[in-house]
Amino acid sequence: MRSLLRRFLCGCLVGLFLSTVALAQTDKLEKVRQSVGQHIAENEFIGAAIAYIDSSGQASFILDGTQKKGGQAVDKKTIFELGSITKVFTALAVADFLGRDKEVRLDSKAEPLLPEGYQLPEYKGKGITLQHLVTHTSALPQIPDNLPVSSANPYASYGDSLFQSYLVDTELSRAPGSQFQYSNSGMALAGRILEHQSDQSFEQIIKNKIVGPLQMQDTFVQISPEDSARFAQGHLGSEPAEYWNFNVFAPAGALRSTIVDMATFLSAQMSNTETTLSSAIKRSQQPLHDIQNKGPRLDKVGMGWIYETRKDTIMWHNGQTGGFRSFMGINTETNSGVVVLINGTAPIADIALYLLDADFELKEVQKNISLPVETLKKYVGEYKVTNQISYFVTLQDKQLYFRVSGQQKIPFYPKSKKRFYCKLIPAEIEFSVDSTGTVKRVTLFQNGREFKAQKLQKDSKN
Repeated sequence: MRSLLRRFLCGCLVGLFLSTVALAQTDKLEKVRQSVGQHIAENEFIGAAIAYIDSSGQASFILDGTQKKGGQAVDKKTIFELGSITKVFTALAVADFLGRDKEVRLDSKAEPLLPEGYQLPEYKGKGITLQHLVTHTSALPQIPDNLPVSSANPYASYGDSLFQSYLVDTELSRAPGSQFQYSNSGMALAGRILEHQSDQSFEQIIKNKIVGPLQMQDTFVQISPEDSARFAQGHLGSEPAEYWNFNVFAPAGALRSTIVDMATFLSAQMSNTETTLSSAIKRSQQPLHDIQNKGPRLDKVGMGWIYETRKDTIMWHNGQTGGFRSFMGINTETNSGVVVLINGTAPIADIALYLLDADFELKEVQKNISLPVETLKKYVGEYKVTNQISYFVTLQDKQLYFRVSGQQKIPFYPKSKKRFYCKLIPAEIEFSVDSTGTVKRVTLFQNGREFKAQKLQKDSKN
């Protein structure tokens, strides 16, 4: 009798614990739902789609906002650009390739696996391997220096010839494998190897090796005419942004997908279902490099995945294009996961991490204040940093924009009469005005540093 009573009481306690956990997670989801609504109200997001998968494999979705301003509501079939989350797909395809081709290994030299015309730099005789490419340890810069970064669609015309020319002229500053440095170039080369070795396009590889086996219906590079109506419009601030096309850099950021497909992919990564990719997924998730110069959310790196441990260990990757932002993460302790997709470029990591780990908090949504147009007009002009670099402040439809020479303009929002903040990156600017009301200079605050620039007397038209 006592044994039965003990079992009953233990069962009640377990049930109470599980109910408490479920209620806590429901509360978190509701707070995220409210936060997303506030972001949309402040024009930081236009639309958002979130999938949260708990430890039991149960998926919850948050859908809010519109596919474009004043357009159709975001739903489970809305298509978003994934940006660099594409790298997790590319790395998984590499892991699958390694499991099938026994002659190629992670420590295989990369250059012989590439198409003719590709020559990779070495450092004191040490070459770049396949592992270096998929773990961001190749010592190659993040992007090529001959990439047109000022373009609204920078990768569209960047093909093999430009990439090959850049690599021939590149000198490595350290040995491959010695240090983590995030590199779009490295993952693009890993994908180029897959294309050459399989004689298929990147999109075909992803379709045949990942999308098909996982029965994902809406993940691709090219959008068909019939699907274009549900392709969300990207936004930079509150302004529409161009879609990005990636050419040879497709393996680094070209995929588009829906929240339903991404929930399917996330579930497979969490090993909630046994698939033909299970072995490759386990292989891709193994940490391969310890990041020595650890920073925020940087601890170790696997094949495409980045690891960070605060309270629990989070395995994550994010993405950004000209008008979209994304985040995918898994708490390896609780086996819960999240995907966040928005058609805007405001930071979203806090939303994802808050759902994954109790040690993270939701950031408070900054509320905009309104300034008279006449006040904003005073700030318009060119501000000289050096002979080669200037800051340009422009005004369009009552919105203030800030641009550095050779880069795209970014919207800034007032937090006081003279100080403005950016919703897209952690940066602020402050204008200095003399006793006569004349604007003399602007100071850029970014990464703990201050950059001052004097305003030229004649306003620039740039």
